[in-house]
Amino acid sequence: MPEQPQKHRELIQQLLANVHPDKDFSDEDVLFEQIYSDYEAYARTIDQREADIRNARAEGEISGRNARIEESMSLCPEGDGVPALGGANNATATAPLTIFDIALA
Repeated sequence: MPEQPQKHRELIQQLLANVHPDKDFSDEDVLFEQIYSDYEAYARTIDQREADIRNARAEGEISGRNARIEESMSLCPEGDGVPALGGANNATATAPLTIFDIALA
């Protein structure tokens, strides 16, 4: 069984040499330092992606709520229940006709 860890170490050294050709991974300290460094970078990337997903999910919820609010506002009956200022007996006020309204009528 002692061959197995040695084979794994050699495989890792080869893989890291392909990724980082400027470093010599024959020293175990350098090898483990690079593995740890790559692991930290990978973990930071994962954390950032998870944060991006949480932000996108939150923005989606907010925009969905906004869309529902806008939809419910567009479905409301005209007016807010307060009598129009220019109207009589709660009738809606009508704007005076302009020349263009008369011409189109």
